Amino acid sequence: METFVNEYYTQIEKATNETERAQIKAEFAAKLQTFNEEQRQQVKVLVGERLNTFLETLTPVDAAIEEFNQYLKQRNNSSNISTQNAA
Repeated sequence: METFVNEYYTQIEKATNETERAQIKAEFAAKLQTFNEEQRQQVKVLVGERLNTFLETLTPVDAAIEEFNQYLKQRNNSSNISTQNAA
């Protein structure tokens, strides 16, 4: 099942447009339908693990975005206070 999942992602990454991606998805979905329930569950677990790994790579980005948003809020609050004091 790992080969099936890896091959899917390899082909999706190589695709150059949405039409190709849609065709690949359809082919793999059809093949997935031929699997028994245990095999489908294995594929589901493998895909879930891949998604979790991908989401973990986004954690630093999310933290940086949050930090930047906090900076912007502080900057805007400082600007508003300065403007109010000037008035």
